[in-house]
Amino acid sequence: MEDASDYPYTAQDGTCAFQANLVKVTITNWQYATQNSDETTMQSNLVSWGPLSICVDAEPWQDYTGGVLMASDCDTQLDHCVQLVGYDMTQSTPFWIVRNSWGADWGENGYIRLQYGQDTCAVAQVATSCVI
Repeated sequence: MEDASDYPYTAQDGTCAFQANLVKVTITNWQYATQNSDETTMQSNLVSWGPLSICVDAEPWQDYTGGVLMASDCDTQLDHCVQLVGYDMTQSTPFWIVRNSWGADWGENGYIRLQYGQDTCAVAQVATSCVI
C-alpha cells in the first residue's frame, strides 16, 4: 500500500495512479474480525488489531450530515466498503466510528457514527483485517 500522501483521495473517477516504488506496506494475508455478526468480538479485535475493513449498506448514507445513524434507518444490502476506526460506549446511544472514502466534505469530516449492538447497516457482517 502507498501512503495516503503519495496517493490522495480525489473524489473523481480516473485512471489508477499506483506506483510500485512508493509501496510502504505489503499485505500478506487477511482474517475475519467477527463471525455471525458478533459486535463484541469485532470490538475486541478492533482494539487488538487496529482499524478494520467493513462492508455496509451505505444507501441511507447519501444524505448523512451528522449524529448517530440508527439501525432502523438501514438495510443489509452490502454495497460499500469502508474503515471501522473506533467506538464510543459512554453515550446514551453507543456507536461505532466509521471512516468513509467520500472525502472530508461528507458526513462529520468524512466520518459517520453507527448505532452499536444492532448490526447497523450490516456493520458486522463482513469485517476483516489485513496481516502485514
